[in-house]
Amino acid sequence: MASVQAVTETTVLATTPGGMNKNTIAWTSASTGAVSYALHDMNGTLRRVDFIPSATTAPTNLYDMTIIDGNSFDVLMALGANLLTATNASVVPLTGDGTSAYQPVTLAGQYTLTIAAAGDAKLGTVVLYWD
Repeated sequence: MASVQAVTETTVLATTPGGMNKNTIAWTSASTGAVSYALHDMNGTLRRVDFIPSATTAPTNLYDMTIIDGNSFDVLMALGANLLTATNASVVPLTGDGTSAYQPVTLAGQYTLTIAAAGDAKLGTVVLYWD
């Protein structure tokens, strides 16, 4: 029987002005190695993203993750490409024109988490920190 994707999202919103919000998304890939999931609305600035492959049922090496907005823009700025099986990673997505100072990515609305090439029924977690 083919595996189906499973996703659990936990959102902790800041309780004080200027506090950090945190979305923790635990995922299991479908038999195709893919995941597609509509995330909780996020409005603010993306500060950090942690990629955590499972220690027991890790995704296939060099799997890919994107977080796409309504304009098909990857707010991870391609930092979710070619993720490693045995390595946790923490990144700070920045945007800019390549010649001036880079700026944090602004979030406004709903986003879609997509994962590709993870392998059949593999597990991982992604944590988004935003304010």
